This record gives sequence, structure tokens and C-alpha cells, in this order.
Amino acid sequence: MVKYGLKNREEVLEAMEVLEKNGLKPHIMMPDGSLVSFFRAQEEVREAWIEEWEFSNECSEKTKLLRTRLEEMVLSRRAKSVLTGARVETVGDLIGFRKNDVLKFRNAGRVTADELDRMVKSLGLEWDTDAKALIVEEMREWKKAKAEAAAEMAKKKLEKSDD
Repeated sequence: MVKYGLKNREEVLEAMEVLEKNGLKPHIMMPDGSLVSFFRAQEEVREAWIEEWEFSNECSEKTKLLRTRLEEMVLSRRAKSVLTGARVETVGDLIGFRKNDVLKFRNAGRVTADELDRMVKSLGLEWDTDAKALIVEEMREWKKAKAEAAAEMAKKKLEKSDD
């Protein structure tokens, strides 16, 4: 949605409604890979999807990097094939392994392991890092800050209405 210039929840909802009015059926991709119609999804699912979208726009560069799909990285065909076969999809997934674990992936050899090691180091990352925990922690802090900001805004609104 970022590439379409949508900046906030209201713009996303408005864009989804425009798509629907024009005969297009916007869908949400679920964690299991299935697609669900945006407007037929339960409200909690829609809200979770929008919240994830907001977080992905506001998260740190490191989190964006950890979520980057490996198919978007500049890697040899062999390295991409090895990672696809091992079902390693993101940079964060990759750095969860130790460097020597890569050698255990089917069709991976020293050259592939060295290529991946150079990529990890060039990104300023380290092997054997729990990327999911880092992302979850950042999202928790983001939600907390968002809730605090909303509470502060409500407080200011209340103070204005008292005047």
C-alpha cells in the first residue's frame, strides 16, 4: 500500500471501498497464504491487517530489512535456489541460522555459504539472531507508543471541550 501513496488507516479503507465500487474485490492474504475478501473478513482480521500495514510503514529500517524477502536481494541463482529449497524466505529467517547451518541446506556448498555470509555482513547483521523476537519487541513498543499517543490526544480533546 505504501507504493500507492496510502499513508493511514482512513486512506486504506477509502481505497478498499473505491476498489469495491469499481467492481474489484480487494483481498487480505492470511498467514497461511489463503486470500480472504477484505470486506467479508471479520472485523478483527481487517483491523489486524491494517495494523500490520501501519506498522510496516512506521517500523525501523532494521525491521524493514529483516522482513525483506530474499528473492529481492542480489544473490546468485544457486543461492536463491538453495534458500527456496530450505524454505528460508526473509533476511530475518536467514540470520536465525548459524553460518555453518547453511552448509546443511540441500545443494549448498562453501561458495553459497560464503556468498550468504558476505550478504549478511554487508547488511550489518549477524548470524544466529532471533529476528522474530526483535520484530515482535519493536511492534510491542510501537503499539504502546500508539496507545499512549491516542490517550494523550483524547486527553487534549477532553481538556478543550471543558474550556
